[in-house]
Formats: sequence, structure tokens, C-alpha cells
Amino acid sequence: MTNVNLPSVIADRSNYLVEITSSLNVPRDIIASDDEISEAWNRLPRVISKIPENLRTKWIVKMCIAVSSWLFDSWINYIWNESVIELRNKIKRFWLQIVWEITEKKDFDENKLNDLQDSELLTLCLKLNLITEEGFFYLDQCRDIRNNFSAAHPTIWELDDNELINFSSRCVKYALSVDENPIWVNIWQFIQSIKSWKFNEEQLKTWCEKLKQTHEAQRELLFWTMYWIYCDEESTEETRVNSLNIFLELKELITPKIKSNLIISHQNYVIKWNTKWTTASQHFFEKLAMFDLLWEKEQHAIISKACKTLFDVHLSMNNFYNEPPFAERLLEITSSTSVPDTVKNEYVEVVLACWIWNSYWVSNNAFPYYKKMVANFSPKEIQIMFDFINDKTSYIWQRLDTSRRHYLKILISSIDVSSIPTSVKSLYSKWVN
Repeated sequence: MTNVNLPSVIADRSNYLVEITSSLNVPRDIIASDDEISEAWNRLPRVISKIPENLRTKWIVKMCIAVSSWLFDSWINYIWNESVIELRNKIKRFWLQIVWEITEKKDFDENKLNDLQDSELLTLCLKLNLITEEGFFYLDQCRDIRNNFSAAHPTIWELDDNELINFSSRCVKYALSVDENPIWVNIWQFIQSIKSWKFNEEQLKTWCEKLKQTHEAQRELLFWTMYWIYCDEESTEETRVNSLNIFLELKELITPKIKSNLIISHQNYVIKWNTKWTTASQHFFEKLAMFDLLWEKEQHAIISKACKTLFDVHLSMNNFYNEPPFAERLLEITSSTSVPDTVKNEYVEVVLACWIWNSYWVSNNAFPYYKKMVANFSPKEIQIMFDFINDKTSYIWQRLDTSRRHYLKILISSIDVSSIPTSVKSLYSKWVN
């Protein structure tokens, strides 16, 4: 910090202001008093001395001229302009090359950066860790003051010298003095780590702790970044596992806003017919047991596809070995959401058909998954199950020989009696007895 000594110009300006107001036939007291101007001028050097010399641009010079002439509303504009320019420069110096990767704006460049509104710029700086939460709070206040009290817009009120010095001090402290906030997560390092190797237990724990300690705005950005990396078709499997594991470890920190951001991104993939990204996103929601956040039409399509795949595997000769993982996946999907009415029939029929096995062999390792699915059946799905069992034209009824009836009885007995709809209670009693 270098000391700044401003020239003594206030005394000369005093008569100058009297002459101007007199010539316009307006009272002198419609503008700041000599004492206010003098006080602001005397306190200004301490504020400027905290500004690095390379940032003392024309805006700082204009600010000094504005103060000496009582153009306090212009003073606000000049110091704010310098603050905005420096915040943009911080992004250019540190983050412009990766902003597209963490905001999904692949066309984000210097022109787009300059087009950001001041409020958007402050939010981006907060997420990028270029300003602290405290800095964001005070700079956002400054932004509001600038919009309502500066020469940028017609104003009703005026700020006194104390408020102007406070305004300038905040701009200097939070926008013009510090390059980076070292407390929170280094985003570049975080992304490089996720993409470089599969985390061991200690590395996973370390990054999770860093994410827990950072502020909410940056955490939202990093959660979205991990989701984006997971969906990226160019990501390796190790990279996807890293992203997913952090999500699973910090699931309690997934706020409604984070969920909303994920859903919006997912729907953008769907709208753009980006099949690979959409599929990866669907798997992501399934793994986190957030499948219920997707639209019902998507839920229908995903459950239907899982049912068809499972049944195809079930009917193959190697189902004894191949069937369990597909049964497990269908259980994972249906455990994370209620099955849409439009696909309930298909879902129930496939589960029953797989339980009573095919013509080749029984996949014993898949049975626990089917049993859990049936135990989770809703009353509507239980009703559908008994409809299939008693419909002589159904695939289920036609395959119910003595041996299969025995296995079906075991399955039906696993259903909690309190879940049985009144309309099929007599059928339920018949089977279990």
C-alpha cells in the first residue's frame, strides 16, 4: 500500500461553486456544503492508497475530480465502473478458459462476459470463488446504491460524504484489492482431480469435506459441474464414478435449488435430442434415487425399456447367469419412484413372468430382487397382479403348472396383508391358504 497525497484544491473550488449556483439563480445549499466536500476530499487518499497502482486508471482520476467538484453521484459511478472492470478482468485472468465447462456455455467468451449484467457478474464471481460471501453481500449493496443514487439514473436522494467513503471502501476492499479467496474450493484443481484418476477413500473424503465447508453458491456450481461431467460422453468411467461418489456422499446437501438446476439441464438434453447425454443423465438420476424428479413420460419410457430388456434376458438360455443384474436395475429404478399408471401392467407382468421362470432354467440369484419388487407393489399393482393370475388368456395364467403355482404362492405370501385391496382379499386368502 502506497500513501497518496492529493493537492489542496477544495478552497479554490468553494468560490467556484458559489459563482455557478448564483449564475443559475439557485441556492448554494442544494449541493453539498464546503465542509462535506472537504471531509470527503481529506478522507479520499486513504481509500485510494489501498488500490493497487496498476488499477488507478482514468476512472479513479475522474472520481477524484468528481469529489473535488461535489459530483458525488458521479463519484459513485466511476468507482463502481472500475470495480466491474476489475471483476471482469479477474475472470479473464483466472477462469475464462473453463467458465464454459462449469456453466455449460460453450460459446462463453470475452464479449459474453462484458454483456453480463452487474448482478450476474457478482454471482459468477461468487461461484468462481473470486469474492467471498461477505464481499458479495457488500458489493451487491453497492450495486443497488449505484443504481439508485448515482448519475447513472435519475435520483431522488443524495448520499453524504460518510456514505460515499463507505461505498468506495467496500468497492476497494472486495473488488479492487484481492485476486482470489483462498478459503474455499479451487475449482480448476477440483475439476482436474476428478478427471485425472479414480479417488481412493482418503481423496474422496478430502474433497467431500471441502465441499461441505464452502459456501452454498459455489457448492451449487460444483454439484452442477459434477453432473455435467458425468453426462459428458467424453468422460471416462473413472471420472463418472468420482462425480457420482461425491454426490452419494453429500446427498444431504442436495438442495431443492440444486435439484431444479439438474432437472432443467436434463430437460435441455431431452429437448435437443442429445441421446447420449440424456441416457447418461437418466442413469445419474437412477443412481441417486432421484428418478421421481423426471417427467412421467420419461419414467414410463425408462421403466418400459428396463422391463423389455429384463424379459429378453430372462427368455434367453443364459438367464441363470445374466438375469440378476437386470432384475437389480429394475428394482433400483422402481424403488426410487412410483411406477406411472401407464406402465404398471407391463411392469407387473414382467416381474411375475420372471418369477415363475422360463423353459430353460431358474435364476435363483434374481429371485430376491423380484420378491422385493412385489413386496413394494402398490395396491393398484397388487390388483393388476391378481388380474393376470386369473385371466385365462394371460401369459401368466397359461404357464401356471403345479410347480409354478407353488412358487407363486410363496411370492404372494410375501405381500403385507395390509396392502391387499378389498377387491382381491378373497383371492389373496385362497392363494396363501
